[in-house]
This record gives sequence, C-alpha cells and structure tokens, in this order.
Amino acid sequence: MSPHVKQRIGKFEGIVSLGPELRYRVGKMKLKYTSKITYDGVVTKDESGVVKMDGGFGQRAFDYGLAGGAGIAYPTKSFKIFAEARYHLGLRRLVDDLKMYNRGTSFHVGVLVPMPR
Repeated sequence: MSPHVKQRIGKFEGIVSLGPELRYRVGKMKLKYTSKITYDGVVTKDESGVVKMDGGFGQRAFDYGLAGGAGIAYPTKSFKIFAEARYHLGLRRLVDDLKMYNRGTSFHVGVLVPMPR
C-alpha cells in the first residue's frame, strides 16, 4: 500500500503517492516488440509484433517495483470521490537472458468510504 500525502486546494484535496509494489503474473506472458534497422541513417527494415511466450524461457511470475502517482479527491458529507494517475516501474527482469521489465501507467477513479473506528 502506498503512503498518501494530502494537500487541500479549495474544497479539493491533492493526492501524491509513492511506494513499493509487488506483482504476480497469473496468465501467459506476451512480448510486444518493435525493430528498426537503419543503414546510413535510412530505415531499411521496420517491423513490430507480438510473441506469445507459452512456457519456460526462464520466465518469472513474481515481480517487484515502484509505483508513483498524483491525483485529486473531492470530499462530500459521507465519502470522497477521487481520480489518480500512476506510473509503475518494474525492477526485476521478467526473463533471465533479456532486459525485459514491467512498465506501465494506470488511471484510477473511485469512491473512498470511511470506516467506523
């Protein structure tokens, strides 16, 4: 769980989050690639595609990394509505012999409901 920092902007609250992240892959891994070959500054071959990696290849299902984001929350009488964008930075190689890491962005919209103490 990421620590959140709150700052009020009028009635809105600013949210900044940063922290560790643990992931476990449950499905099959796909490798998306783009390849460009240039000769004297001119692209001679340009291709992209998807390779399904069905098993083996030294694949790792467990991954760890960092996540950081920013967003806003709008408080009402009984709950808060929020929106936040995050960047996910994987720090562990997903395959033994390749420099392949998890990287991505996510956008979250939701409702925060306080729990009674």
